[in-house]
Amino acid sequence: MTILFSLFALVGNTCRDSGKTRRLSTKKRLSRQASRTLAISLVAIIPVLLTEISHATPLVAEQAVAIQGNKNNANINELIEQAEKLRTERKFSAAAATWQQILVIAEKTFNPDNSAISTILERLADMKSAQGEYANAEPLYRRSLAIRKTALGTDHLYFAVSLNNLAINLSDQGKYSAAEPLIRQALAIREKALGPNHPDVALSLSNLASILDDQGQYLEVEALIQRALSIREKALGRDHADVALTLNNLAHHLS
Repeated sequence: MTILFSLFALVGNTCRDSGKTRRLSTKKRLSRQASRTLAISLVAIIPVLLTEISHATPLVAEQAVAIQGNKNNANINELIEQAEKLRTERKFSAAAATWQQILVIAEKTFNPDNSAISTILERLADMKSAQGEYANAEPLYRRSLAIRKTALGTDHLYFAVSLNNLAINLSDQGKYSAAEPLIRQALAIREKALGPNHPDVALSLSNLASILDDQGQYLEVEALIQRALSIREKALGRDHADVALTLNNLAHHLS
């Protein structure tokens, strides 16, 4: 048994990207969404880490093959199942502790710049954030970002994911001016790679609108939300949950 990190759509999960809103003064904050490149699959456990990390170095493929049969893999698989179960049960503290165990094992299995490490770091950071431990989550998101920058480069979509998630973390801490350039960079990467009408572009537009709204920069906010809404309606259909979330943000902004 080995490890599978399978691709799935860049969508939020129930931890920190489920459309939460909070009060800031008398104005309700707009919802924001974290991005996801990789989930830990519990269906088949095989090493398709190459999906993300084959862009790093030719040695990565050799390393991925070499870890098959490693005695740590079965243990990681069990821990992943445990961590995900705890997350779905909203036992975030226990889930964080389990992801910490997974990280320790993975760091002994992969080299420090392997992009698989970044995925685990972000899962651990998500569990910290779910408990409101934003300051403790920040260095984890930053380390994940640094790994993806080294392994994949600054034009890669997974690098944009890490930019997005660090920006949300900084925004959660009230560091809006630091979050804004990160989310703008993520938006630029996605527009270049995916085109202007992709749902992941809409995600970045919505998050940028939220961060600007938090800073009181209202002039740009409505246009960003309207553009995100148009993209999502055309790409996903009017009945999609992301369309409802965007309409909700627009209503909050105009209220």
